[in-house]
Amino acid sequence: MNWRAIFLGGAWLLAAHQASIAAESGNQIGACSKTAADDPKGWKKAFDRVARLPETMELSKALPKNKHVAILDDQAKQIIYNNNCYWDVDVYVDTPERMERWNEFIVPLNGGDIFVLDIVTDEYVTMEEFRKQ
Repeated sequence: MNWRAIFLGGAWLLAAHQASIAAESGNQIGACSKTAADDPKGWKKAFDRVARLPETMELSKALPKNKHVAILDDQAKQIIYNNNCYWDVDVYVDTPERMERWNEFIVPLNGGDIFVLDIVTDEYVTMEEFRKQ
């Protein structure tokens, strides 16, 4: 796996980038079952929205130099939630010892509200609800 580094909000944001993200031309994908390799432009939009969230930028700034925020595209996929299609975007803290999942977000394909997984209830909540917690 290759790493792509992005400087964001005064801190480095790292994203794993597979060597090949081009889908095979004959591959027929369902309406909501694509991966980052199937739709790199759509994935990049979702990635960018999560990377620019104030919470993600603050985490990136707060980490010591030997730890980084990582969003892995080899795990990126679309999911259905409330009859709508979303990109599932998992954010990790990359430490020298291991990758630790920080949060899971779902980003709608065509704009709209981002949701985050509430680890207590195991339900998705809006960013507004998450920020009130």
